[in-house]
Amino acid sequence: AKLTKTAMKRSETALLTVTVKSPGVKATGKVTAVIGKATRTTNLINGKAIFKIAKVKRGKLKVKARFLGSVYLKPKTSKTLTLRVR
Repeated sequence: AKLTKTAMKRSETALLTVTVKSPGVKATGKVTAVIGKATRTTNLINGKAIFKIAKVKRGKLKVKARFLGSVYLKPKTSKTLTLRVR
């Protein structure tokens, strides 16, 4: 998982991009993102899932993504990222 920014203003938008790669297997399935206390789920499209982060409170926001797995791929969780909101 990657954030487009590590720091942002409350009026700005950051993106969390989750890429699932596996040689020889097309990644399909769902990805869940935990952004602060909010949880969002979306489908992978061409092995990627994108989450918009906007209108959040000031402070440090913990962000983590989890690929829920598929028939051929095991579930996996990203490391926790921190987004600073000014």
